[in-house]
Parts: sequence; structure tokens; C-alpha cells
Amino acid sequence: MKAETQVYALLEQPVLDPQASIFEQDGGSLRAVLLCARLQALWGTEIPLQLVFLHPQLADLVRVLKPYAGRRAY
Repeated sequence: MKAETQVYALLEQPVLDPQASIFEQDGGSLRAVLLCARLQALWGTEIPLQLVFLHPQLADLVRVLKPYAGRRAY
């Protein structure tokens, strides 16, 4: 499964606009923490929480998260 599809699925809400901020699409800091935790469990590697805050636009966030997909650290 593509990283983009996995990220969108883990948000547990429809992604209406990939150019919008995760925080504009009913996502708060708790959703950011949950997303990182779920991606860490799925991909088996640490996902820095700060990435979500530095790249809140979904399309940009997916771009910076792609290198973490499939990188199993534990």
C-alpha cells in the first residue's frame, strides 16, 4: 500500500483536500500524536512528531513521511 493511502487511512476521516492543513480538517494536536503513533506501529520506525507540525499540509506531510515507510527500526 502506498504511503499516501496509509497516512490518509490512519487519519480516520475523509481527506477532502490534500492541500489543506491537517489542523484545518478537524485535526488537533491529539490527532497528530495518534497519527505518529499509528504510523510508528505500522512502519516499525520512529516518526518525529515535529514533522506533523512543521508540515501540516497533508500533501507535504505525506512527501516528508514517505522515506519512513518500510524502514523498520524495531
